[in-house]
Amino acid sequence: MDAKRFMRLKDRGLTSFVKKDDGKIFLTFKRFAVDDGKEIEPEFQAINIAEVDDRISTLNLELDGLKTIREEAGKLLL
Repeated sequence: MDAKRFMRLKDRGLTSFVKKDDGKIFLTFKRFAVDDGKEIEPEFQAINIAEVDDRISTLNLELDGLKTIREEAGKLLL
């Protein structure tokens, strides 16, 4: 899943979420033909909520580590 791309495009209405009949959730990105600019079949990226939750936990742990490193290293600058 491309979260940075999602954030860059969501306010422009170029992304959405779709739940398929089988219950799977997808993030979609609008696409356009190069030759005439017409909208074509969107790009689908499967969303797994458990994987998203795991990624959030991992990133939060990394962020906490970076903040601590910044705080401790910053003390040496004083």
